[in-house]
Amino acid sequence: MSQEVLMEIFCQLVQRVGKQTPSSKTTSFQLIYSTKIPLNKAWFPWAKFRKTKAGIKLHLNLCYLDKDHQYPESFTITNASEHDRNQFEALVDKAEATYVVDRGYFDYKLLV
Repeated sequence: MSQEVLMEIFCQLVQRVGKQTPSSKTTSFQLIYSTKIPLNKAWFPWAKFRKTKAGIKLHLNLCYLDKDHQYPESFTITNASEHDRNQFEALVDKAEATYVVDRGYFDYKLLV
């Protein structure tokens, strides 16, 4: 199955779940994290990471409502060598939400 089909299915599922349990401004607690997914360099030459490795990075914005209700709100996929900081603006989109991010996403220039 092609990656475009899988991406479309995932996006549609994320939208459906978000409509069923939408977060409000007072309950919106967003967790942002990334993970590297190693890929075979021979099969995925476009996913450049290192000289001998290939990979992608999934940047995920997870909405945490309570211990029984969490769902992905948005995500981006980049090459594994992409720095987390470059995806911050794409994932942080609610003015009154509480965001928890690891230090890779943080930039002191945003506080000015």
